[in-house]
Amino acid sequence: MVGELRDAVSDMWYLDGTWISNSTQAAQEFDVLARGFDARQVIDDPKKGTRVLLCDADTPDDSGADALVISVYDDRLLVRRVIDKAAITWLKSNVH
Repeated sequence: MVGELRDAVSDMWYLDGTWISNSTQAAQEFDVLARGFDARQVIDDPKKGTRVLLCDADTPDDSGADALVISVYDDRLLVRRVIDKAAITWLKSNVH
């Protein structure tokens, strides 16, 4: 876990909410990486983003929703949830 997505607003497959880092080394690396993304480029070519597993604190470890990180901007995190099984397989094979 690298942080929290709070007060997320859902629009179709997208979630946009407050990004709160847990201040670990991994979280800092994630933050720097995601802030460097150009949202339009990631939307056009998902390989330019990174993938995450969105977990709820009330669910068991290793379960959650696959998502593509589009960007971190103004301390907000924008992700696109990936639900289709074939799309999840593609995401795991092509986006790191």
